[in-house]
Amino acid sequence: MDLDLNYILFIIIVGIVLFGGFFIFVKMLFGKSINSEQKLGHSNFDDKLYSPILSDSKIFGTINHDVIISYSTHDKAVADAVCAGLEAKKITCWIAPRDILPGTNYQESIVDAIDSSKIMVLIFSANSNDSSHVLSELTRAINKKVIIIPFRIEDVVPSKSIEYLISIPHWLDAMTPPLEKHIRELEETVKILIEKKRVREKDQ
Repeated sequence: MDLDLNYILFIIIVGIVLFGGFFIFVKMLFGKSINSEQKLGHSNFDDKLYSPILSDSKIFGTINHDVIISYSTHDKAVADAVCAGLEAKKITCWIAPRDILPGTNYQESIVDAIDSSKIMVLIFSANSNDSSHVLSELTRAINKKVIIIPFRIEDVVPSKSIEYLISIPHWLDAMTPPLEKHIRELEETVKILIEKKRVREKDQ
């Protein structure tokens, strides 16, 4: 009888020890996992990581530019070539959709970009001549006293609406190849006009 009682007590003690050891092991294992996840979560949402977005610093491509490029989507290849040519000469440009920040309103972004531009380069073609969006952009630019340079890539007679807005002496014809030659001429024209505008603003 005593032997049976001692045996039962031994079994109980061994069970308690094993259960306690297993509990400690599980706690250590999952405790490390939770701590690791918490540390990882903190690094993913570190204030330092997001401080540039939350700061008041200017966002490149939204207001830090001199030129905005207006074009029909059908002429995107030419518009991109013009943008690349100007930026190669350190002339800062804004062009949609590249410079529209994710999550922002498309139309509002274009309005903001026009308002903060010194010059608008219009890629003029049959497509842009018939584009209501281009006409709206030109109207906004005129109202904000933005200099407009029509970069004509097709021999098209401007519509009455566009002719009314841009009957100005800064037309640049780019209808004959190579396009690069006309882009270089555009670069020099833009530089001269930007400098003149800066001088006028400084004198005011």
